[in-house]
Amino acid sequence: MLVAAPDPKVRAQAHAELKRIGPEAVPVLTDMLQEQDPAFRSGAWRTAQHLPRSLRYMVLRNVAWTNAVEVRVAAARSLAILGPEARTAIPALNQALHDKEVRVQLDAAAALGRIGRQSVPVLMQALEENERMLWVKSVQMLSRQYRC
Repeated sequence: MLVAAPDPKVRAQAHAELKRIGPEAVPVLTDMLQEQDPAFRSGAWRTAQHLPRSLRYMVLRNVAWTNAVEVRVAAARSLAILGPEARTAIPALNQALHDKEVRVQLDAAAALGRIGRQSVPVLMQALEENERMLWVKSVQMLSRQYRC
């Protein structure tokens, strides 16, 4: 998740490392686009709210929390950094355009725009969606392709 780190030096290092790895990172990143919070972990956190304070602390301390939305956003941003090298991720990014989280949708559209002309049909299809933010982002990415 270093691709979105607040420190510009850390972000630059993450970008450089992604570029160095290149297309070999795409399969892992496309898997990350599918990340969901494990049912056990989500259930434990929900249940902990109803426990006495001492038990709640013990449960929360022992059940690590990963934010699946942040993982999906970071994956889409990483694919955007790879640009055309991530063209095999187009189907996964197309699926991410329909994610329940708008941030994931927008970063997926941005990644598709950076991939290049191979992603134009997917972005054109996104224009038919009713989600205004996705529509705007798709237009922005298409305009990059055709320099409108």
